[in-house]
Amino acid sequence: MTMQIVTVAKAKTATIVSPTQLAINAGGDQGIQLGDAVIVRKTVTVTDPDSRAQLGVVHLTRLRLAVTTVADSFAVGTVTDEIPSNIFSALDLSRSSRLKTIVGYESEATDASVFVQPGEPVIVTRRVDDGEGEAK
Repeated sequence: MTMQIVTVAKAKTATIVSPTQLAINAGGDQGIQLGDAVIVRKTVTVTDPDSRAQLGVVHLTRLRLAVTTVADSFAVGTVTDEIPSNIFSALDLSRSSRLKTIVGYESEATDASVFVQPGEPVIVTRRVDDGEGEAK
């Protein structure tokens, strides 16, 4: 069996529910299921320095979450990204507090937190068994 990651939906961030939970503007009506992965992305445009022509874009992952609540028109994900090990070692954090947090102000962002505002692009993905096409 070969596992494949497929895109379920493209959506946007809606509301910070808690420091470790984020709501998005897509839900069960768009095919989102419990356990799907939500990826908050930053898109960087690559430009030729000589011609100034746009060469393409690079999508950087800013934050990963797992869907824990699904309603018809929205879903809530819980952060799965951990704080880099050099940070939590220095802070002597317990295992339960090693997850990154979501902050609503750019000035609050650190290596242990990610600034997220409403309307940022996200993709929702799911691992599927390539042989049977069933979601895992």
